Amino acid sequence: MKIKFNISRALILTSLSILLIVTVIACSTEKNAVVNRGFHNLTARYNGYFNAGEIVNDALIGYREKTKDDYTKIIELEVYPNEEEATGLFPQMDLAIEKCSKVIYKHAMPNPNVVSDKSEENCAWIDDNWLVIGQSHFVKREYAEAIQKFKYIKKAYVGEESIYAAKIWLAKTYIEQGQYSKAKIELDKAKLDMDNADANKKTFKDLFNKKKKGKRPSKYKRKKARKEKKENKKTEPAKFPDQLKVDYEITFANLYINQKDYKKAIPHLEEAINLTKNKKNKSRYMYVLAQLYQEMGDGNNAVYYYVKVSKSNAPYEMRFYAKINTALSSTTNGEEQRKELRKMLKDSKNEEYKDQVYYVMAQLDLKEGDIKMAKINLTKSVYYSLNNDRQKGISYLTLADLYFKEKDYISAQKYYDSCITVLPKTYENYKSIENKASGLSNLVTNYEVVKRQDSLQRIAFMPEKDREKFLKTTLKQIKEDELRQKAEAEARLLVQQERINNATTSSATNNKFYFYNQKQLGKGVTEFKISWGQRVLEDDWRRSNKESISDIEELESDTTKSEEDGLTIDILRQDLPLTLKAVDSSNIMILDALYNLGIIYKEQLYEQDEAISYFTEVIDRDVKHPKVLPAAYQLYLMYLKIGSSKSKAYKDLILTEHPNSEIAKLVLDPDYLKKKEEKERADLDAYSLALNDYRYRRYMKVITQCNNVIATNPKNKYINKYYLLKANAVSESSIGGVVLVEKTLKELYALSPDSEEGQTAKRYLNKMGKGTSMTPDNTNSTIDYQKDENSQHYFVLIFPNHKGDINPVKINIANFNSTYFKTNNLKLTNGIIGKNDQTVQIKSFANQTKAMIYYKSFISDISKSMLGNVPKEYQYFIITKTNYSLFYNKRDIDGYIKFFTENYD
Repeated sequence: MKIKFNISRALILTSLSILLIVTVIACSTEKNAVVNRGFHNLTARYNGYFNAGEIVNDALIGYREKTKDDYTKIIELEVYPNEEEATGLFPQMDLAIEKCSKVIYKHAMPNPNVVSDKSEENCAWIDDNWLVIGQSHFVKREYAEAIQKFKYIKKAYVGEESIYAAKIWLAKTYIEQGQYSKAKIELDKAKLDMDNADANKKTFKDLFNKKKKGKRPSKYKRKKARKEKKENKKTEPAKFPDQLKVDYEITFANLYINQKDYKKAIPHLEEAINLTKNKKNKSRYMYVLAQLYQEMGDGNNAVYYYVKVSKSNAPYEMRFYAKINTALSSTTNGEEQRKELRKMLKDSKNEEYKDQVYYVMAQLDLKEGDIKMAKINLTKSVYYSLNNDRQKGISYLTLADLYFKEKDYISAQKYYDSCITVLPKTYENYKSIENKASGLSNLVTNYEVVKRQDSLQRIAFMPEKDREKFLKTTLKQIKEDELRQKAEAEARLLVQQERINNATTSSATNNKFYFYNQKQLGKGVTEFKISWGQRVLEDDWRRSNKESISDIEELESDTTKSEEDGLTIDILRQDLPLTLKAVDSSNIMILDALYNLGIIYKEQLYEQDEAISYFTEVIDRDVKHPKVLPAAYQLYLMYLKIGSSKSKAYKDLILTEHPNSEIAKLVLDPDYLKKKEEKERADLDAYSLALNDYRYRRYMKVITQCNNVIATNPKNKYINKYYLLKANAVSESSIGGVVLVEKTLKELYALSPDSEEGQTAKRYLNKMGKGTSMTPDNTNSTIDYQKDENSQHYFVLIFPNHKGDINPVKINIANFNSTYFKTNNLKLTNGIIGKNDQTVQIKSFANQTKAMIYYKSFISDISKSMLGNVPKEYQYFIITKTNYSLFYNKRDIDGYIKFFTENYD
């Protein structure tokens, strides 16, 4: 037994030794033997390419499941994160890059670090690992690194399948950068590769005798065969993978969609739909194709594909929008579409989509010219909007545009105002909508001023007995209205609660969502009522002063308190203009508002008749006011433009009653303002010359120039500056001494005590009174920072010492860097700047673009889990290495932050 045991142990040890030797031999990357290739191929394929690829795919799937498509525009064919969202995927992408990099380093055959001038790769999966690295950089939006990797694959792996993918991914990267011509070049190259591969397909099959083997040869055998061909001076391109053909077509379609050349995108998208076997992707492609046809006005084809999507296994939301757009695109009888839409309204699954259904019904009404019904359906769209602010905003916008077209600007303004409060600022033409709302807001404000003040004056001029009776009636009416509004609000709240409950039962799949959690919902309703009270469901509800059907609300001003809350007849009486002074003040407000209304109608709305009526009313009110003269001038110009004889009457009024005014001079000489501007420009040039002489220390010449202007041109626009310049020149030259300096400063202060120069003169006089010499204020000198987008950048955070210990902040930033910027090799240091502050420096970034990626990630929502409140509590910026030296030497925190704000996005 003892002998047998020894023999068994010896066999085991011998076997282990042989296995160890084989493993060691297999690990060698310099020997191209079967066992070596097998080991390195297996490891490179699964440890790197497969595992890393799964990490990238899982990250993108998770991101895409959380991302909601914006169906108000053409949805993305392939969904990738934007600049802010990409930060959240950095850890997974960095892990994929790390795995593939280790595989390349350990399993490339031969190892490029050992063998110089490497001309071939014997490990069949190294190129695929490079491809995953490039794709990971693409997802991170590190496009320069992605391009570098894809170009390397093209150069190093000629004849491999990976170069086809590299060209397509290069095109994707160029599209994201807006370099469409470069993207097309790469896609054209991929098409040429595809054609060449197809042309050699028969030879390729014959080479491997696929019929006998019954399956496609391994990647290594295919590579070996091509190598043999290459040695025989023949070329044999790799087969173009079928799945990659779909990617090619989608990328080409995406290129044209980004260029808004939908006609060229359509054939590629149709081909992708024919080739793809993925049902989910096919539905998405068909939806985009339908959108392209809809954009081009081809309703029949759009409806065809929308119907196919609505009958597919696409996500419910996509099928819903397909049905909606079927109605919008259809060229058939509108009543058939309405029937389908009404059916959708009755479906409980569509409770949260009712706002969009009503919007589409309104669009059908507009097609048929039924504006009244369109307004009703748009109002319902707003009312039934649960949580889709974008749709609510679009419905408000459509209503606003309808009223604007009808020249009902008061109503239009309220809808524009409501629109900008719910639409995202990224919405197309948001700025234009905001400007229109702002412009019309001025119209409404001035209109309400006139209406309110006229109402107040009308009540004030009543006999006292009638006025008191009216006030009592008003107070009673206010109380009754409050009770009625409260009852209406409670009824609306119950209806809204019921609608939300209906949406809950039909759509609730996760009770963590606020509107599906009844406990949270009830709490929210209670909190809303505590904060805002009972609000009437109406447009522009934030405004406290609204148009009313009677004078009652005109008297309410900014309060709707009942008598129980302190509102009394005395309080109502306070706003009435019961004295001459109060009447004058009221008239001033009215005439200002009337003139402003005239200007708005003339300059912004181009409604000349309305403008004339308001300007005329300014004059007809027969009240002395500064706006009477400009109103007369506006009427003179408008009537002169249309050739009306009325222009002479307003010209005579201006020249008779205001003969010395600038407007009178302008009426007599239309070039008056031009001449005045030319004179002011000449005065500025003369002052600039005097200032230049002062800089070159020609003090005697400066004093002479200043004296000449002060004596001969006292109305010079720059007269104050001449006084101050003279005082400085006298002080610097000692010509005339302290007495002349004081005399000049006193004259300046007496001439213009409230101006900036007058206040400066006062400060100088105070300093001289204390025995201190007068010196120019040069404390605001600036450093000449230079912007250089391509130079090395730092990220710098300013930490005030009074905040305490800097270490927690450094730890948070270090954790953030290691999680989201692991592969960037960033260094964190800190230093002292001045007596009160420290700096945390992140070094370094190759250029401005990379530094700004870090900066935007630092302030994004993603950073909160790591940085906490650091981005909110401290100042930070990016800075070039050169500018940092200037900044640090001068301790110029405020100066550089101003430069950063003005020069960086």
